[in-house]
Amino acid sequence: MCAGFLAEARHSLQEYGGSRFLDLSQFEPRVMFEAMAADRLDALVRFPVPVSSRLSIAQQILRKYHQQRNAELAAAAVATNVGPAPAQQAKAPPHP
Repeated sequence: MCAGFLAEARHSLQEYGGSRFLDLSQFEPRVMFEAMAADRLDALVRFPVPVSSRLSIAQQILRKYHQQRNAELAAAAVATNVGPAPAQQAKAPPHP
């Protein structure tokens, strides 16, 4: 989602950092996790994009994450459910 902007960001940050003797080489997208509680994990997502695109790209990242997570959960549910649950078997009508 931000791949098209990486080359431009790299050049701009190297130029800006070089003129001010700063190391701004760490601009690649990354995710940092922080355990907030036993049942809560926060993620800080950093990604280079033009300021005007920040919100729309953030929404795209969240949407893609949720789509992938839902697909993984659905696949795991299918993989663990090898047959109908016992309650469903009991309710099935007898075959004629």
